[in-house]
Amino acid sequence: MSKLSKEEKAALRAERRASLKGGFSTRATKSGAYMTLVAAVLLAILIVVNLLVSKLPEKVLKPDLSADGFYSLSGETQNMISSLESDVEIVLISSPGGVDNFIKRLVFRYADESDGRITARVENPQLGNFASAYTDSPADNDVLVKSGERYKYLTRSDFYMRSYTSYYSYEDYFNGESALTNALDYVTNGDLPSVYVLSGHGEVALDETFKTALTDSNHQVGTLDLLTGGMPEDCDVVMILSPERDISEGEYSLLEKYAADGGCLYATVDYSENAQLPNFEKLLALYGLSATSDGIIIEGDSAHYLTYYGQGYPHYLLPDLESHELTDPLSEAGARVMFPLSSGVMRTETVPDGFTVTALLSTSDSAYLKLDAYNAESVEQTEDDVTGVYNPAMASENAETGAKAVLFGTSGFMKAENDSIVAGANLDLFRNSVDWMAGKTSSVSVHPKSMGLGTLTLSSAQTAAVTAAAALIPVLFLAAGIVLIVTRRRR
Repeated sequence: MSKLSKEEKAALRAERRASLKGGFSTRATKSGAYMTLVAAVLLAILIVVNLLVSKLPEKVLKPDLSADGFYSLSGETQNMISSLESDVEIVLISSPGGVDNFIKRLVFRYADESDGRITARVENPQLGNFASAYTDSPADNDVLVKSGERYKYLTRSDFYMRSYTSYYSYEDYFNGESALTNALDYVTNGDLPSVYVLSGHGEVALDETFKTALTDSNHQVGTLDLLTGGMPEDCDVVMILSPERDISEGEYSLLEKYAADGGCLYATVDYSENAQLPNFEKLLALYGLSATSDGIIIEGDSAHYLTYYGQGYPHYLLPDLESHELTDPLSEAGARVMFPLSSGVMRTETVPDGFTVTALLSTSDSAYLKLDAYNAESVEQTEDDVTGVYNPAMASENAETGAKAVLFGTSGFMKAENDSIVAGANLDLFRNSVDWMAGKTSSVSVHPKSMGLGTLTLSSAQTAAVTAAAALIPVLFLAAGIVLIVTRRRR
C-alpha cells in the first residue's frame, strides 16, 4: 500500500471536516440538539421548583381532603396556637419505617399554624437517648410536647380510642387533636384548674374514665371533706354527685360563702323515694336551680329514647340539645347524649338576682314523669303521670360574680358503659361542663373523629354526571389518539 502524499492527506482531512460539519448541519442533528437543550432546561426548572415546593408548609403540600377533617384544627385550637406567648417543641418519636402518617401530619399541622412558635420534628429513638430522658420505654409514634422545663409525654394510645357499641361491635376514633391541644395547654399554662369532689354523704363515686378525662384535659382532681379541711383556696369547681345524706348546716355555710364569692358547682341528683336533702336543695337554690325528685322521666316519643337490638327503653332518654356553650359543639358534631333513669331539673320560682338559668337538654312534649317509679308495675303512663317537656339538665351563670352551676337529673350518664353507647358524647358533655365553669375553653369542642368508612351517597343528577364522565373520557382519549396518528401519517 503506497503512502499518501502531504497534499492527499490534507485533502482527506478537509473532506472529513466537511463531512462532519455537514452532519451537524442536518435537520435531524439540529432537532436532536434542540431537544437536548430543552430537556436540560426543563430538568433545571424541575429541580428548582421541587426545592421551592419542599419548603411549603404541610397544609399546602397535603391539603386535608378527609370528610371528617382528620388533619384540620378546630377554631379553639387555632385560637390557642395564635395566642401562644412561649415557644413549644413537638417531637414525634419514631423510627423511619414506623411513622404513623395520621399522627405525623397532625403534628406538623400544628407547626404550620403557629407562625414559628411551634417547631416539629421526628426523632429516631435508636439514634440516641433523647426519648429515654422523658420515658422508660419509648415506642414508635410517641409524642413529646415541651415548652421550657414543662413537658407532656403522649403515647400512641392517647391518639386513638375505641368505643364499643355492643359486645361484638365497636368503632375506632382518632383523638389526636384533643391529645395534642390538651398537651399544648398543659405545657404553656402554669395555672391548672382544680376540681374537688365532695365526700362524706354517700355520694356516687366519680367514674374512673370520667376522672381520667379531667386529668387528661389538665384539671387537678381532689377530694373535698368540709368537716375536716374546710374550703380549699384553689377550688375552681365543687362537684357533688347525688348525695344520699344531706350536708350539714356548717357545710352549707361554707358552700354558701363559696357561691357568693363566685364559686362554681357541678351537681347531679338521682331519683330516690325517700330523699330528704333540705340543705342541699338550699345550695342549689342559691344558683336558681331545683331538682324534681318525684319520679323518673319516661319518654313517649321513640325518636327520643334508646332502642337497642330492637328493644325500646323509654327510661333511657335521648334528649334534644338546647343551645348553650356546653352543648353547641355537640350539636354541630351531630352527637346525642343518653340519660338513663333521669329526674327532671328546673329553675326555682324566684331566680336570685344576677343569675341566668338555661336549659341544656329537653325531652319531647310526649314525655311524662313516672311517679313512685320504684314501685310502679310498668313504665306505661297512668292518670297520675303528667305529660310535658322536661329538662334533664340545666346551667346557671352570674355574669357579675362569675358563679356558675350545672345540674343533671342523673349520675348514670357519667358511667363508661353508658357513654360508650353514644360514642363518647356523655363524656364530652361532662368535660365541657367542667371546662366551662373553670373558665377553660381550649378543649370544649375538640372531639374525637370517627375512623369508620363513610358511604358515598349521590343524587340522581350526580349519578348521571359520573356515568357520562366515565363513558366520555375514554372516548375523548381514543379520538385524540386517532387524530394524532392520522396527522403523523400525512406528514
